[in-house]
Amino acid sequence: AIGMIGTALTSAVASNKWVFLALRAMVGGSVGVNIVVSSCYAVEFAQSSYRIVGMAVFILCGYFGLFAVNSLAWAILATAGWRWFIIILTAPGILAVLLALYLPESPRYYCVRGEQDKAMAAVRFMARLNKTDIPADVRMVCHEDQDTGSYRELFARRHLRSTIGLSIIYSTNIFAEFGIVLFLPLYFSSNLCGVEEEIPKHTCTTLSQSDLLDLSLASLSTIIGSIVALISAHFIGRLYPIRVTTFLQALFSGLLFICLSKTATVWQATFVRFFIAANNAFIWIMMPETYPTSIRSTAVGTLNATAKIGGILGTGSVFLFFYIDPKINIGLFFGCALFGVIGALIFNKKTKEVDLTET
Repeated sequence: AIGMIGTALTSAVASNKWVFLALRAMVGGSVGVNIVVSSCYAVEFAQSSYRIVGMAVFILCGYFGLFAVNSLAWAILATAGWRWFIIILTAPGILAVLLALYLPESPRYYCVRGEQDKAMAAVRFMARLNKTDIPADVRMVCHEDQDTGSYRELFARRHLRSTIGLSIIYSTNIFAEFGIVLFLPLYFSSNLCGVEEEIPKHTCTTLSQSDLLDLSLASLSTIIGSIVALISAHFIGRLYPIRVTTFLQALFSGLLFICLSKTATVWQATFVRFFIAANNAFIWIMMPETYPTSIRSTAVGTLNATAKIGGILGTGSVFLFFYIDPKINIGLFFGCALFGVIGALIFNKKTKEVDLTET
């Protein structure tokens, strides 16, 4: 958290683009670590019946943040400038630093290391924060695991199918998500739809306030998609809803080939982002539930890394192919969505209310 805030604020006063890019890369690395640790932390403090609440807060905060970024860009970017824009966006992260310094270590992590007294102390600390008393004679019995963080365990037969399925779903989902985030602004600044479609020209341009507002409204669908996914996960489960949403993402990605007007494409992309957000919500719920505490952070970190590789390829593909023919990018989004359907069919583990049995 300290690294994320420090490098983000420093990037706002960068002297040239190379310093800026280097600092933003450090921000990205810090964000990646925080996402993995925070998701595991949110799960490990909750019992199975309330686990969805912790993950709901984690997921919704992420998408509210995305919506806030786009909305602030529309509201202040043109007048405040990009440096103040970054500073304003970074300021709330100071709370994350304070919380990181205040909160205890995960009791489940202590358990798999055999540190029962520390695990019980962490539970008592959180109980006091929630104004709950734990009787003094209560003790915790832990099952120590010496194979903590083992990649051999992550790819063992009992986890292999889950690891492959989640890797495919997550990486293809992030490919499409990052790609569409870059694709839409380029689309807005190009004349792609009409009686005669034109291949866009590689020029430097500025997004209008109307374009920024369209981006903000499109990101609003991610909040709605994640809420729908969380409700479905709570009442129905995780496995069958994610199979439905991956299929619908593929369907609406294919509809992007039909270019009627800018407004129609914005709505089509909005639905695609809705289902991408729903898939991400299911994935972030299922990942920590699928693996035991001994390898949970390793598993979530590995899956997140493969997904970010998908994100790099997604944005890179837009840069490479958009100015050749944007339909190549649409074809890649559609193809990735189809692979996501395959990944959802490979993954076959029901994780709703599964016990995380370390105690």
